[in-house]
Amino acid sequence: MALTLISEHDITSSVSSLAISSGITDAYDVYELHLYNVHASAGDHPNYGYLSFICNQTSITSSAYGAQHSENDSAAYVFERFQNSQYSSENIQQLITMSSNAHNEEGVNGILTFYDPASSLPTHFDSRMTQTSTSTGGIYNYAQDFYVNGYVDSTTAVTSVTFRFNNHTGSVAGTLDDGEIKLFGVS
Repeated sequence: MALTLISEHDITSSVSSLAISSGITDAYDVYELHLYNVHASAGDHPNYGYLSFICNQTSITSSAYGAQHSENDSAAYVFERFQNSQYSSENIQQLITMSSNAHNEEGVNGILTFYDPASSLPTHFDSRMTQTSTSTGGIYNYAQDFYVNGYVDSTTAVTSVTFRFNNHTGSVAGTLDDGEIKLFGVS
């Protein structure tokens, strides 16, 4: 499996969203978006921001699950995240992290993969994101490993992906402050 770098997107100042609207074509059957230390601006939503993505303003069907472990060993568990799972026609955005704070050391890292996005069938995806986060009040520091699998419920080719931070109800909450996202074609 060889990765071909298609584009790099540096986030160096607060932006409400980052759209990757070129480079996803029929040239590759698989595309990966690699996220490096993507985090929100301080003060925008100091607690419980969720990184999400949107594809062509189309509904998404998905299942979300993950694992979390606290630094002081007071809590460790694996869970299915029903509030992050979605069903067709319910929502056009997909949350791909648990709650995230705005601290520099609490960036999101991971890979979002799309399979055959140029197809006339729904485009399947999977996402694995890791992050560290601090609970409200800074009592617990914890590491999170979060997975989302599903499909973009459309027979139109996926040609763009937009990332942004939302609150727990799905409303836009805050801005992207720092980080990097790279788009790769997989051959």
